[in-house]
Order: sequence, then C-alpha cells, then structure tokens
Amino acid sequence: MIGFDAAEHQLVDQWMREGELPHLKSLRERGVHGRLQSPTGMGDDAAWASFYTAVSPAKHGRYFYHSILPGSYRLPFWNDSHLRAEPFWDTLSRRSKRIALIDV
Repeated sequence: MIGFDAAEHQLVDQWMREGELPHLKSLRERGVHGRLQSPTGMGDDAAWASFYTAVSPAKHGRYFYHSILPGSYRLPFWNDSHLRAEPFWDTLSRRSKRIALIDV
C-alpha cells in the first residue's frame, strides 16, 4: 500500500502517462487504486485513520490532529496511543507478516 497525502492527483496521473513515474504506473496497473476523501467537517486525519483501522471515526476516535482529551481542556497532538481501534499493520505484524511503515 502506498499513500500520497496532499498529492495533486492530476499531476501524478499526467506524469504516469508521460512515463515520468514508470514504477508507480506499473504498481497501479497491477493493483487497485483510489482517492481518499475526508469526511465532511473532519480533517484528513479522520480519513487516514479510517483507512488504516477499517472503522469509522466514531469507532477509532480520530477526527483532527488535535483533540480535546475527555474530562479536560487539554488539546494535545493526536498520536496512535489515542486510537480506539487497531491499525492493520499491528494485526499483520502480530500474525508474523513482514511490514514496513514509512511516513515521510
């Protein structure tokens, strides 16, 4: 799985057609692809967390990169320890599947 956050899809499509991204084009042709859209009124954090946990924001709890901690007025940056659902890479890793997770 490869995800491009904030990539201009029209440019990526154009560069693949023009032969500038041959490896990405090959991966796309041999696999599946799509565009991720943030739920209305929520940040892209909600969409990505839904993607990697396979549940809705109501179940995983991530709506924005900042969230008020319940019972307080603290507004920390979100991190995966706040998730209420398991990312797919944890599931695969626990089942002895090799994964590489890179966030640039």
